[in-house]
Amino acid sequence: MLTTLLDDARRVVADVLGLPAEQIGDDASQETLAGWDSLQHLNIALSIETRFGVSLSPAEIESMRSLRAIVELLEAKRR
Repeated sequence: MLTTLLDDARRVVADVLGLPAEQIGDDASQETLAGWDSLQHLNIALSIETRFGVSLSPAEIESMRSLRAIVELLEAKRR
């Protein structure tokens, strides 16, 4: 089964927040998920770095305020 970057990022966010991946919609963000606080934001960033083998700058971590932003950042790093 092929997974997309979106699916993989969704799974990371779900795992960190302790939610089923099905509860993480494409429009998920800090504003729509109550558990996505500042501490969990850092945990998401660390998990993204580990899962995708990337290094994130403080500015990039700050910009990751939604699932869509995470995917866009990862796509840019793949280029």
